[in-house]
Amino acid sequence: MIPSSILTRVRRLGLGLLVLTVPACGLSDYEALMREAQECEERFREEQKYLDKAVVPPTQKDDKGNDKPVAFVYFRPPKGIDAKPKEQRGEMWRYVASPRGSDFNYVEMAFAAADDKDFVARILGNYGVAAGSPVQITPPWQAAPMTFDRGESGNISINILRGPKPVAVVFCYRRQESARKAIDLSLQSLGVDQTATAARQYYERKSPWKLEAQPGS
Repeated sequence: MIPSSILTRVRRLGLGLLVLTVPACGLSDYEALMREAQECEERFREEQKYLDKAVVPPTQKDDKGNDKPVAFVYFRPPKGIDAKPKEQRGEMWRYVASPRGSDFNYVEMAFAAADDKDFVARILGNYGVAAGSPVQITPPWQAAPMTFDRGESGNISINILRGPKPVAVVFCYRRQESARKAIDLSLQSLGVDQTATAARQYYERKSPWKLEAQPGS
């Protein structure tokens, strides 16, 4: 694990290398590079603060008795949520808080078949929640926003990603103060099928400087 003092020196070196590009690209381009580097660093720190490692997709037995993932998905839950599903409740797979604690009680996920036109209404109905206005969230690894149908009640936030194969993500939180930030960052990490690869590649960079994160950061 790399000490924080070395991380700081490497970051300064990275910014120093950007300075060397000023004669070539001009002051305005340099300032843009500096802003981009700063934004990447700030985002990485937020992700480390609010998100845990990516979940393990749930599996089911196929016709031959082999375990097969129910979906090709990448998703980072809020900090303190276990990566492996604890149980299946109907069509929802539940990921619970780890013993070290979390601001969330659990996260549940469900995965629709391509021809399941009743998926959104059924998931919202299971929680007795009506859909609100659609919510658009743009992940850091693509330019196009993702659209979610969202319903909320009490300490439950239901978010259903629109697409050929909708995915439902349900957050049950304990502390409302930090929940919204964690939920939005967590949803930004969601990738399904082809976009799962792009999401995985983005989050496996470790940091903007491609260095190992400090434990507990």
